[in-house]
Amino acid sequence: MQRKRRLQISNRIKLSNTVRMTLVLLSVVIIAIGSGRLIKSLFTKNDVTTQKKVVYKYNNNFNEDTNVNLKDNSFILESEITEGQTYLSDLISSIDFNMNYNYTDSEPKDITYNYKIEATIKSVYSSNNGSYDVLNKTEVLKEEDNKKANSKDLSIKENINVDYAKYHQIIKDFKQQMGISVDSYLYVKLIVNTKAKVGEQEVENEFSSNYSITL
Repeated sequence: MQRKRRLQISNRIKLSNTVRMTLVLLSVVIIAIGSGRLIKSLFTKNDVTTQKKVVYKYNNNFNEDTNVNLKDNSFILESEITEGQTYLSDLISSIDFNMNYNYTDSEPKDITYNYKIEATIKSVYSSNNGSYDVLNKTEVLKEEDNKKANSKDLSIKENINVDYAKYHQIIKDFKQQMGISVDSYLYVKLIVNTKAKVGEQEVENEFSSNYSITL
């Protein structure tokens, strides 16, 4: 009789342990599922907060035509050469620039803008140890103060004649005085600064063209 009671008690203990382990496993599974949903919801919220809505877009459009005017000489019969042709620096008199700039945007905005045209001469001396800027001089050819316009209508057109011979002579005098050989270039740039107000924020933009020719 006593053996039978002990066996029953032993079976009850085993059953209780099995139930306890089952409950523990279920708890772990529930916690894991809950944690997974929490992590997923956190990442989903993060994805939503990092998305940005584009409220204003703009583009800078620029093109230019150039004509290289020659000095009177007995070597080249034409009075000017077009882009891509071979030339001798000593024969060039000036360069005519026809610049066209347009600012376009996604919606009409009142903007403030200013611009200038610069000519820069730059000389680089090269040796076995590297390259060095030995001359860098900028001259403002034209400058316009702040103006206001509707961005849909913002257009800048400039025709300007650049005295190439003057800059070429500066380089010749520099090389003669310094007694060195340098690579020299003339850079002509149209630099435009615009500022548009979008809501409470000001959108600033700077555009710079880049034309270079050997001196």
